[in-house]
Amino acid sequence: MSNHYSIYNCHIHIFETACVPRKLFGGIARIIYQNKRFDRLINRWSQKKKSRLDQRERIARFIEIGGLSSRKIFEHAIKFYAPGTSFVVLSMDLAAMGAGKPIQKYHVQLKKLINLKKDYKDLVLPFLCVDPRRREFLKENGETIENTSNVNIKLALKNFVQYWIEKRNFHGIKLYPPLGYFPWDERFDYLYDYAEKNEIPVITHCSSGIINSQERKKVLISRIEENVEKLKACGIRINPKHLRKMTRKEICSIFSHPYNYLHLLKRWPKLKICLAHFGGADEIDRYLFPFPQDDVINNWFWYIREMLTKHKSLYTDISFQWGDRRFDSLLKVILLKSRISSQILFGSDYYMNQIAFSERNFGLDLRGYLGENEFKKIAYSNAKSFLFPESILFSQNE
Repeated sequence: MSNHYSIYNCHIHIFETACVPRKLFGGIARIIYQNKRFDRLINRWSQKKKSRLDQRERIARFIEIGGLSSRKIFEHAIKFYAPGTSFVVLSMDLAAMGAGKPIQKYHVQLKKLINLKKDYKDLVLPFLCVDPRRREFLKENGETIENTSNVNIKLALKNFVQYWIEKRNFHGIKLYPPLGYFPWDERFDYLYDYAEKNEIPVITHCSSGIINSQERKKVLISRIEENVEKLKACGIRINPKHLRKMTRKEICSIFSHPYNYLHLLKRWPKLKICLAHFGGADEIDRYLFPFPQDDVINNWFWYIREMLTKHKSLYTDISFQWGDRRFDSLLKVILLKSRISSQILFGSDYYMNQIAFSERNFGLDLRGYLGENEFKKIAYSNAKSFLFPESILFSQNE
């Protein structure tokens, strides 16, 4: 393989802390946004005295970056990569998660991405975050595209996405189910029809994350109980009696369980979907380092790997959690020997990853360990197959 190629980082964030609801993390967004009491925040997050300085530095870096404008966050990210690297920039819509309204309106966040795209062109591939519970869908100037109070919500969602993709050069769709909705929610039906027909890629969060719905637990539990049979149909077995004993994180993980996507893959078999994070670090740990009583195949990493073997339109990425160097050997073996090697994407999860590791080290360590051929596979060949329609790829190869 040639060493001359452009890298695609298929998973970064540049949303400002003003895009985060004030109540999220018990007021952490407000503290960060007002740029005050950093020491108290950092000390609370730093549990081990011996590692406090290192942790303090990482948290301080994360806070500092989040306090910048989205443009400056992006310009900070590109410093760590070779000229010509392209970035999938994932927007976030957190207005309906039950934590209050963000300081910055969602359409303002999207308008900033439009302006960034105008300046950086093909180096910026913005993805539109979609939540089926949003009450109104707006253009960048605040003008209403659709108001869900007087129109079919399925049509409103589709029209909203179609506007931002066809009129404002957004590239794909972003979902974040642990905010409190299922990816097979029927309100997405027309949107998936449109995405499959036009080969528009979808990236969805698929690990137990730190950002979860802040709705009352009984509301989330009721939502799950109403859908127990549909969950059972795709292999997710829920005992309603156990739900009330679960933590919020455990409850919200039901919305992002990988088997939820079996419904989508059956109905829209050509829809390009990336299950981000390959299940997450906790699930990979369960696979690599099981306790004697653990079932080795009862974890999200295994589920996703098996799903990839059966669905060629399905992808995953290695963002954030795969910054753990303990997982490098597993990734390399998959890329060298596995039939799913063409379905794995490079992504870093900047700037979320700044809490745990350095952006530069993430890319360099991974590239150095995998070798140039395998890194090119995930950062170029696979990425292009996921991000672009076959017609474009075919014309480029002629």
